[in-house]
This record gives sequence, C-alpha cells and structure tokens, in this order.
Amino acid sequence: MTAWFCLAACGLLAAQANAAAVRGTVFLDRNGNGRRDGGEKGIAGVLVSDGRTVTVSGDRGVWRLESAEPEPLVWISTPRDHRLAGPFFRRAGGQGETGFPLVKAPQSDHFYFIQMTDTHVGRGDLVSQFCSLVNGFPEPPAFVINTGDLGSGLDTALPGPARFDDYAASTASLRRPLYHLPGNHDNVGMNNPKALRGHPDFGKGLYRRTFGPTYYSWDWGRVHFVALDASRIPYQEALGEEQMAWLAQDLDRQPAGKPVVIFCHQSLPALRDREVLVRVLAGRRVLAAFCGHLHRNEIHRMAGFTVYHTGALSGSWWSGPNVDGAPQGFRVGAIAATALSTAYFGREGPWPAAISRPVLGEAQSGVAPVAVSVLDFGRTVKVNAAFASRPLRMERARPGRWWSEWHGSLDSAAVPDGRAEVAVTVRREGREAAASTQFIAMNGKNLPPAVQAPGLIRMQISGVDAPHPVELNGAPLGSLPAGLADRTWVEYPVPASVLRRLNTLTIRVRDRQPGLKDEFNVGLISLMAGGAASHDGCRFFEAWRYDLGPRKEELTIRLCLP
Repeated sequence: MTAWFCLAACGLLAAQANAAAVRGTVFLDRNGNGRRDGGEKGIAGVLVSDGRTVTVSGDRGVWRLESAEPEPLVWISTPRDHRLAGPFFRRAGGQGETGFPLVKAPQSDHFYFIQMTDTHVGRGDLVSQFCSLVNGFPEPPAFVINTGDLGSGLDTALPGPARFDDYAASTASLRRPLYHLPGNHDNVGMNNPKALRGHPDFGKGLYRRTFGPTYYSWDWGRVHFVALDASRIPYQEALGEEQMAWLAQDLDRQPAGKPVVIFCHQSLPALRDREVLVRVLAGRRVLAAFCGHLHRNEIHRMAGFTVYHTGALSGSWWSGPNVDGAPQGFRVGAIAATALSTAYFGREGPWPAAISRPVLGEAQSGVAPVAVSVLDFGRTVKVNAAFASRPLRMERARPGRWWSEWHGSLDSAAVPDGRAEVAVTVRREGREAAASTQFIAMNGKNLPPAVQAPGLIRMQISGVDAPHPVELNGAPLGSLPAGLADRTWVEYPVPASVLRRLNTLTIRVRDRQPGLKDEFNVGLISLMAGGAASHDGCRFFEAWRYDLGPRKEELTIRLCLP
C-alpha cells in the first residue's frame, strides 16, 4: 500500500466518523434482463467505490463499504470479459441491496479504442455524422471515450434549465460502449455569477446525475483504464486530495505490472498537483495518457510515459480546424497484448487519413519526408499525394491491422518560402477521403508578398513593466509600452518594403531592473497586409498566447502572407 494512500486514508477516516454502511451485490446476469433471478451467481473480485473508498466484492459477489453520505453514488470498475446490463453507477442506501448486473462478454487482448474530445455540441449533426462513421467501420472499436467538454455553454448556463440533451441525442446512434469524463465547460453555472451555488445541478451535479461519477476505472483486455476529473471549483486544474486517494486505492488493487492507460480532459503535465500524481503513479506501468482541452494535437512526456493531447472533434468550436491547424478529428489507440500505438485522424470518412510528416507548422528545407497513416482496417486502398501541383509517389511502408503507414518525399524548394501544403486522398471502392497539412518552406527564396501594401502588426499585452524591442524581419518597429492595463491592444505599422511572404517577428525581453527580467504575456498576434491576415505559422486563428520572462527571453514567430 502506498505511503500517499496511507496519509490520505487517515484524513478520510476522520471525515467518515459518522459514516453509514451501504451494501450490495455484483452478479452474473445470465439472461441480461438487468435484475437478479434465481440461480444467478455473484461475481467476486469486482472493485466497488463511492469515490472515497474502494472495496472488492466477496465470494458471493457481496460488497460493503462505509460512506459519509446516506445515499452515496456508488459505481463498479467493470472487470475484463464482462459488459454491463445496466448503468455502472447507482445511488446506494435506503431499502434493500444495490445490485450491479454483469453479462459475460469475452474480450481479445488485441483491440482498438477511439478518443474523441471537446465536442462542444452546438453542431450535434456533425457529432451524429461521426457516430455513423464509427458504426460503419469494418471492425468496431472496443469502446469510444469522450474526454470532456461534451456540450456547449453549460458553464455559463443557470442550473435547472441546463441539460445534456443535445449531446445525448447526437451520440444516441453510437453502437459501441461510450465512456465520458467532464471538461471544464461541463460544470454547470461555474462561470455565471448569477448561478445558485446550492442548486443540485450546479457544478458537477448535472453531470453526475446524467453520466455518473466524474472519475472511475474499468478493465478491457489486459489493460486497466482510468478516467480522471481535473476541474476544481472555483476553477483550478487539479485532481484534489480525495480523487488522488481514490486513485491510490484503485491502483493498489491492481497487479504491479498491469498496464494502465489514463484519460483526463486537462493536460496532466499542467496540473497543480502534478507532482502528487507522479508519486501515486510511481512503479506503475503507464502505457500513455490521453487528454483534450487544448484544441491542439501535440505530444508531451511526463514521468516516463507519453501524454497525447488530442485535437478537438469540434476543431475551433465548429468554425474550422483546431487552433494549431490540425483538422477536426479523433485519436485511435491500438492495444496489442500490452503494447500501445496511436494515431490522429481527421473526422472525415470513410477512410480517415492522418499526415504525420511534414510536421504541422514546422520549417522544412530541401527534400523532406512525407508520412501518412490511413485507417484502412487492413483493406487495400489507393493513396495519392500532391505538393505544389505535382503528384508525389507514396508507398505502403508498414501495413497494420487497423491502419497502415505510407511514405514518400517532397522537395520543399519547389515553392517560395512561406506556408506550403501537402494534400492526400484515399480511395477504395469508389469512395474517397481527403487530408492535408501545412508547413513552412525555408530555402532562401523569400519573395515579396503578392500584394504590395503597408502592413499592421497587432497584439495584446499583459503585465509589461519595462519597454521591450519589437522587430519584423530585422527592422525595428518600436517597443512594447510599459504600464498599460492587462490585455491592452498595441499596433505597429509596417512599411511595404519590409514585408515578405515569410515574416519573422521578434520580441526581446529587457530587464525590469538590473539583473531582474520582466515577466509578461503577449498574445493574439496578427499581421494584416493587402487584405490578408496572418497568424503564427500555420495556426488557424490568432488566439495563442506566449509567456515571456526569465525562462524565455526572446519570442520569435513566423507570419506568412500570400
């Protein structure tokens, strides 16, 4: 038992001095009718929890736990080779026992799952369209998980009228198990000062009533999956002591070498109690973590495992691609025994494709590799790629059970310096899917923009206490003014003679006092010229902020014009 769990448990025991006992059974529902009939035996070894305590069902499937609530929300961790014959959570207490019916459902050690995130349902038709795409896959996923921000506007809505109805309707057609966890925007009324804090639907109340616990676990194949909730109210990105104690107990019930996969809406490396989480996970075989929240598709490392930040299915809130230019899409994770592989795909079917090289927004010089993943389920597909109006030869380099990898190359010098695009089409049986990505070509061919006109740099600044020089393409534009109110807009005219197709904006940090660097924030940067607007690299829009100061003393970003 971990030291962290022992410390946390002591605090919980004090809080549960007047706890009430709740009990129930986990049983094999042989006819799948959701109730226990004569002769249906209990199932031992199933984890049961109220979010504070984790217990295990006994030989006859009987479980018992002490809860601080008279009728707590109790749930089970669905064991391998079983599926639920009803909800995995129930209100316990009152009259009689709380039963959890399970049905036998053999599972393979080789399977794949789908992570979608940030659906922000305001375009329920497109979410329904995605569910239809998944239903039509030649091989179904083991399960689908939505890692938060399910609906739209719930955090500013008043408790009572707020509902998840639109989201529920948009996913109703999905024919595979669907798991959920909450995002920050799923906390009802959190950002509405008029919201009644004592209303049962406030904050997580509506989510818990609709979807059950905000953190929980389950097994599939040989892997233990864990869903976490990192939204604290008032808003903080942290798991909190109670959830961390639960996680420690949950993991202590797993064999030491059992693979673990984690899901969370917020970025795990950014959590306030990240170091506590690292201690709880110490010694565990964490295959990966999958997060959302950022509306970006990027990868980080944390405490020896990979954290995948998956682009939003809604992209920029259904107005276009994600903020980093990644398409509206989803992530596939494949498990082969105890090994994990993953790829991101655009939401367009029927054979979704993902371009992993050239890397979105990165600079390329000369010949550069092209790599494409196609969710083809082992079927024969035809992949065509094009760059600068020229076809690229693509070869299937690595076939796979669920997706294949295709490799080729391009010559980035075929276009002027600036934003460039690779386009891919995938065809099979007369049906076609498309994908594209953008990168920065840099080969010393930096031409003037197509339209010769003066430009304007605009940006928001916060916390600037000293003037800092601003340059474009090496030409001084002025300084960031000090002492302005936070989120103040500043503008810098740019002569037409300075502008190029590929422009480099530089801000250098000066000392606020001798030996003391200023710490400030710059964001929403744009370059406008000749009717065209450009933001950082290949990002879709300008909502991108940068922290500068002692750890980052110079900001350099690229702004491309046609």
